[in-house]
Amino acid sequence: MDRQFEKIAISEISAAGRMIPVHDDQAVLLKASIEADGLLEPIVVRRVPNGKKKVMLVAGARRLKACTLLGWKEIDCHIVQADKDEARMLEASENIFRNDLSVLDRAVSVLGYREAWENLNGKVKRGGDQRAKLAFWSDDLGFNPYLANRMGISETAVKRLVRIAQTLPKALQNQVRGTPIADNQSQLLALCSLDSEALSKAAEALKLCGNDFEKAMEALMVAKPKPDFFQKHHGAVVSNASALSVEDRKRSFQQLYKMFGEELEWARANPLTDQETVTV
Repeated sequence: MDRQFEKIAISEISAAGRMIPVHDDQAVLLKASIEADGLLEPIVVRRVPNGKKKVMLVAGARRLKACTLLGWKEIDCHIVQADKDEARMLEASENIFRNDLSVLDRAVSVLGYREAWENLNGKVKRGGDQRAKLAFWSDDLGFNPYLANRMGISETAVKRLVRIAQTLPKALQNQVRGTPIADNQSQLLALCSLDSEALSKAAEALKLCGNDFEKAMEALMVAKPKPDFFQKHHGAVVSNASALSVEDRKRSFQQLYKMFGEELEWARANPLTDQETVTV
């Protein structure tokens, strides 16, 4: 990709729509480094003739903010010829290979890279059960192997990162960002395993618990009502009882009762006989 080098007024550069927000403490730390050693690596931008600001940041949000804190009026830039998706991939690439990136932010960057990649190359074909909420892909277009090879990780690790970014709502991402949870893959995947109702309440639960993961998960589990598995499936078995053999009917009702720990001993002690009938 062709690049041109130029000094551009910071006031002309838009940094809107970044994948990962820049934390003030990160910018302050970088500010001290740039103040001492100068800007060692220019930021990357692209020109947007139709935009409110004519220059859009592609990569280097922390550097841009640090130089703004230093009071600089201009900043060294590499200008690239790139469309929106190509720029998105460049931004994601810079994020992905940062050593200080949390698991959450790496996941967000991987998903951003994937989405831009698909816009340029076509949708990656889904494999397996199409009805699955989070089906993973057959890699017919080579996305997962390509990115796994670039990152030096397994394809399974890429899929886990995509799952985290796809599943966790923005409010939940914002709640855990900057906390130890954001860099704990096991905890992030545990959050991904919550049902949709619990997932929608997870951000508030963490906030109320001071981002104590264990307390928040316990609260979410306590708040979750006992499933009506028995009521739903009991009715289904009863309504179809005439079509079941005696043995299948017996097994069906016993299995239903065994789904509830308090009924287990009762089911074992009271097996249905061939003469028994069931009423609801």
